[in-house]
Amino acid sequence: MPVGVTATPGNGQVTIAWTAATDATSYNIYWSTSPGVTPANGTKITGASSPYVQTGLINGTTYYYIVTSVNSHGESTPSPEVSATLVLPGPTGVTAAPGNGQVTIAWTAMADATLYNIYWSTAPGVTPANGTKITGAVSPYVQTGLNNGTTYYYVVTAVGGAGESAPSSEVSAIPSAAPAPPAPAEVIATPGNTQVTIVWTAVTDATSYNIYWSTIPGVTPVNGTKIAGAASPYVQFGLINNTAYYYVVTAVNANGESTPSSEVSAIPSVNPFIRATVLSLTGGANPFGWLQQVSICTDSSCSAAITDALVTINENILPYNSAKGQYQGNVVIAPGAQINLRVTLALVGNIYTSSATQFAASASTIAPVIAPTWLHTSAIQMNWTTSASTAGGTYMVGIINSGGTIVYPSPAALVRNGVFEVPTDATTFTIPANSLTPGSYQVFSGIATPGISMNASGTGIPIPGALPGSGLWVGRVVAFIPVSVL
Repeated sequence: MPVGVTATPGNGQVTIAWTAATDATSYNIYWSTSPGVTPANGTKITGASSPYVQTGLINGTTYYYIVTSVNSHGESTPSPEVSATLVLPGPTGVTAAPGNGQVTIAWTAMADATLYNIYWSTAPGVTPANGTKITGAVSPYVQTGLNNGTTYYYVVTAVGGAGESAPSSEVSAIPSAAPAPPAPAEVIATPGNTQVTIVWTAVTDATSYNIYWSTIPGVTPVNGTKIAGAASPYVQFGLINNTAYYYVVTAVNANGESTPSSEVSAIPSVNPFIRATVLSLTGGANPFGWLQQVSICTDSSCSAAITDALVTINENILPYNSAKGQYQGNVVIAPGAQINLRVTLALVGNIYTSSATQFAASASTIAPVIAPTWLHTSAIQMNWTTSASTAGGTYMVGIINSGGTIVYPSPAALVRNGVFEVPTDATTFTIPANSLTPGSYQVFSGIATPGISMNASGTGIPIPGALPGSGLWVGRVVAFIPVSVL
């Protein structure tokens, strides 16, 4: 016969546990909503293991249990009966804000609750048994006529068809002639590698701030771990990557502590390295096969790609191209239009964003002049007329064959993105002799963010939160010039 049988109530469930019996090969549980349960009148749960959680039960109901052990010789006599009465869980999000001779108690509404009771005391450890009851309270409830300088303690219960719930976590407040400061606003939690940075807007008359944190949502000054005297920005180190951390911040002065801020959360992780090239075309078909490509890696060498991120350009998803090891797309972007890059890591949900404006210079301004025919054994020169409209950019130049493949410069041997850069204060660029074999080609050109040819670290538009050297490079291809090489 099993011994040490216990039944622990929960929200809509009961956990039954027992001490293992010698030589038992399995266990049966018999239960009922009436006392005196036996194997003959109880509902049987076969092959249960300790602890066993019975779910789908009704709050406010008492459940009765016995347990038997089974082996090759048969089933034992039943254990002594145990019972558990299910109650509603207590309200969450309970706060107590002090005022002049009063305290305001607030809480989060609960489904199925028809009314709420508040129990209070001037001693900690208040319960429905020892506290003074305020029946049928509505959130927020203001208790007036209190003594300034005295600490008041509160718990809240919900009442529904299943009866009265368990009490909430205890909160407290000290009324004061001068009110405590308001809660901090604009609280932000930014993840890093084994760390989270919490920032907030300063509160007028606050002399210090407290942070309360937890790995469970619904953190309050009662259930959170306190970081006293924190200053914004505050960096919490030594955290576990890929674990969610939740925070609230309070402001403090001589009149007391404010109500907590809105809860924020962050999931620390190894920050990614992000290299994004965003091109657009001015008219005509796209011979490249891609216009946008984004590399997301675990480090700046990009030796290990992150393949399960969600990447969007102006809310258009770029699918992952496993053959290229990049996210690629063909999003249409008009000259001068806004470009919004958004990268969401699948595992932790951290988001990295960057924005830019596509170049708006006209094709006549930044298209080069080049002879339509040249000998492959001779060098060929391109010529530009510089213009203020190209400020902040660089010319980009490349050559594709009839199949749309970039053949000059060679992406693998010379540059990462298959384009050369020419400073916009330059007027010429020379393609060396013997760079191409005889055939038909197109010279493409445009204007781009400096550093686009190699996506050189530190030269792109920054991506906050990503590893150093990450960046966004923008380019606009404005001309495809047919040439014949003899």
